[in-house]
Amino acid sequence: MAQLAYVANRGSDNISVIDVDPASPAFNTEVDLISVSGTTPLIIAVTPDTTRAYVTNNTSGDVSVIDTNPASPTFNTEIKLIPLLGVGSGPTGIAISLDGNRAYVTNQMTNNISVIDTNPASPTFNTMTGVIGLSGMVPNILMITPDGTRGYVPNFDSANVSVIDINPASPAFNTEIDVINVTGMNPLDVAFTPDGTRAYVTKLGTHDVSVIDTNPASPTYNTEIDNITLTGVGPVEIQITPDGTRGYIPNLFSPDASVIDTNPASPNFNTEILKIPLSGDGHAAIAITPDGNRAYVTNAFSNDVSEIDTNPASPTFNTEIALIDVSGTFLAGIAIIIFPPPTPPPTPAPLPTAAPLPTDCIRVQKVYDWVVAANRDRNKVPIPDDCRPLIDAAIRAGQNITIQCVEPTVPPTFPLIPKPQPTQSLDFSCTVIGIRRENIIVNGNIVPVGIVRFLFGATLLIRVFANGTLLCEFPATIQFDDEIVLCLPEPLDESNILCRITAVECMPNNTILLGGMVELEVLICKEIQVEAEVKLEVLAKFCSPRPIIPVPAPTPSFICPPITFTPQCPDIFPRRNCDCQGTANALLTNSTVFFDGVAETGTEQLLADICPSCDPGSSSFSYTFIDTVPTTPTPTPTDEILGDFSFVYTPVQISSPTCTALPDGSLSLVVTATGIRTFTLTGTTETLSSELTLQELSGPFDAFRFILRDAIGTVVYDTGVKSVSDANLHAQDCRSFPDVFPTSGI
Repeated sequence: MAQLAYVANRGSDNISVIDVDPASPAFNTEVDLISVSGTTPLIIAVTPDTTRAYVTNNTSGDVSVIDTNPASPTFNTEIKLIPLLGVGSGPTGIAISLDGNRAYVTNQMTNNISVIDTNPASPTFNTMTGVIGLSGMVPNILMITPDGTRGYVPNFDSANVSVIDINPASPAFNTEIDVINVTGMNPLDVAFTPDGTRAYVTKLGTHDVSVIDTNPASPTYNTEIDNITLTGVGPVEIQITPDGTRGYIPNLFSPDASVIDTNPASPNFNTEILKIPLSGDGHAAIAITPDGNRAYVTNAFSNDVSEIDTNPASPTFNTEIALIDVSGTFLAGIAIIIFPPPTPPPTPAPLPTAAPLPTDCIRVQKVYDWVVAANRDRNKVPIPDDCRPLIDAAIRAGQNITIQCVEPTVPPTFPLIPKPQPTQSLDFSCTVIGIRRENIIVNGNIVPVGIVRFLFGATLLIRVFANGTLLCEFPATIQFDDEIVLCLPEPLDESNILCRITAVECMPNNTILLGGMVELEVLICKEIQVEAEVKLEVLAKFCSPRPIIPVPAPTPSFICPPITFTPQCPDIFPRRNCDCQGTANALLTNSTVFFDGVAETGTEQLLADICPSCDPGSSSFSYTFIDTVPTTPTPTPTDEILGDFSFVYTPVQISSPTCTALPDGSLSLVVTATGIRTFTLTGTTETLSSELTLQELSGPFDAFRFILRDAIGTVVYDTGVKSVSDANLHAQDCRSFPDVFPTSGI
C-alpha cells in the first residue's frame, strides 16, 4: 500500500507531499506540492477513510479540504475552502471524529471550537454547523480520545486543558464538560496512550510535560498526576508509539527531540530517557508511521523533514536516518496516510437552495445600554459558634490552619425575552436600590443619563482545615453596592434593567483574625443591560404601522396619533465601530529586543486579532518572548541563563484602534492596552501599559512594534520595528454603513 506524508507549509501557503513508503522508488522525496487558497496552513487532519484531508488556515480564518483519494480525478488538489463565518478566528488545531462525520477546529483568537460537518451524505457537508465555547484562553491543538467520546484542548495562555464531550449519544454533546489545571506554562499539544488512560501535554513555556489521568473509572480522573521535566528547550508536539511505550517530542529551540518512557511497567516510567540530535532547525511537528517504525519531524526554519528510526529492533534505533528537502517554507503540521485499495469517490449531496428573504416588521427588545464591570472588596466574616471551639483547639495544638473558599456556580445568561426578568439564584442577588437622573458631558455633548445604585450579593461556602483535615464549614454571605452610569432615557426605569453576576472569585486570608473572623478578598464580575421593546424593520431601522387602506365610506373625523419611540443615547451606546481592523500571527527567532534599553536575543511570538468584524469590544492579542543564549557574540552577563528574560504579556483591557493612512498608501493601526506581564522562570507578575502597532505596507513585507511602559510612562520593553511576511500580518479599513448603502447622488 502507498504511504504519503502531507506537510503544511505556513510560509508558502501550500502542502508538500512526501513519499514515505520504503518499497517505493521515490521513498523519502517530495512528490507533489498542493496549493491552498487560504493563508498560513497549519495543522492537517485526515478522515478515517483517507479520502480527504482538512487543513486549518491560521491567518485567513478558514479550512482547506484536500482530495486524498488516489482514484479521484482531483487527487491531491484543494476541492473546497470552508469559511468559519466570522465566528472562529485564528484556527489552529483540527481533529476528526472516529465516525468521520465531524471535524473540530480550535480557534486561538476567539477561544472557541468550530464544528464542521464532514459527512458526505449530509445536506450540510463541508460547512460549519456549530460552535463550542471554551473557558480557557488561546486553545491550541485538539486531540480525541481513542474511544472517540471526548476531545482534549490545551489552552496556551491559561495553563489548563479543556475537555469537550463529542459523544452524540450524550446529553452534554458538543459542550465543554471539564477544565483541568496543569503546572507550568503555555500548554500546546496533547497525545493519548493507546488504551486511553493517560494524556501527555507538552508545555512550551516551562519545557516539561504534564501527565493527566483520562481513565473515567479512576478516582483521579481528569487531574494532573505527574509532571515530566525535559532537558530539551521548547517542546512542541508529542506523538506516542502505537505500542504505548514511548513518547517523541520535537524541541523548537534546541537541536533535538526528547524521548519519554510511557510504559507503566518500566523503571523509567514517565521520565525523559533520551534526546535524539536532529540536523534540521526549528523542529515543529511530528508524525509516527502506523507500524511505529519511523517518525517524521518537520523543521520550520530549515525547510526540511527529519526521519527518525523508532524501531527498537533496528541497529539505528532512536537516531536520525534521513533529512528530506521540501520546496515549501516555514513548515508546520504533518499527517501520514496509508492508502487502502482505490475506491470510487462518494457522490456529494446537492447543496440546499437559499430562499429569498422577505421584508418584515419585527417586535424585539432593543438594547439601550450594556456594560460589564468587576468589583474587588475585602470582607470580614464571623466564624459560627459551633465551629470556633474546633479551630481554637487546633491552634492550641499547634496545627496548621488553612481556609478554603468555595464559589457557587454562576447562573445562566439572562434571556432577552420573555419578560419579566428571570428569578435570581439563591446564591446570588442583584437589586436596584436607587436611580437618580443627571446630565453629563460625553464627547463634548450634554447627555441625560441615569445613575443607578445596585446592591450585589453572593453566598460562599467557607471550609476550615487543620493539617489538611476538614474541621468545619459554613456559608458566608457578602454584599456591596455600586453606582453605574447607564443610558436610561425616560420613561425607562428599573423594570427595564437586567443585571446578573457572571463570575465570582474568592481568596481567603489563611489567618484567623482576633474576634473569630475570617478575612476574604472577593472579586465579583457583573453584567448589566438596559432594554425596551421596539418594532424594527429588518436591516435594523425603526418602522411604523402601515396606513389604513381607504374604504368607500365618509372620511373619518378622527386620526390616530403617530407612533414614536424613545430616542437612543448615541454618545454612550451602542459603541461605534472601529475605523480599521488587523490580525497578526508572527513568530521571529534569533530576534533582538530591548529590556530597559539593554539588548537581549530570543524568540518572539505575536498573536493579534484587533477589531474582528470591526467590533472594538472583541479585540484580543498576546505577546510572548522566549529568551535564548546566543552563541555569537559572547553572551552578556545578563543573558547567561536560558529563559531568564522569558515572559508572556496578556492584556486585560484594549482600546479602540487609531488608524493612520501613510503617505505611500500604507495603513498604520495602533492600539493601547493595560495588561499583565508574567516572567516564565519566576512566575513574577506586574501590571504594565502597552502599545501595539501593526503596519500594512506595500510590497511582500509588513511590520509591527510592541512597547511596554510602567506606571509613570517609562519604556521598560521595546521590540523595535519588526518586519514580517505579508501573509502573517494584515491591517485594513473597516466598512461602515455609508460604504454599504451609498447616499443619493453618488
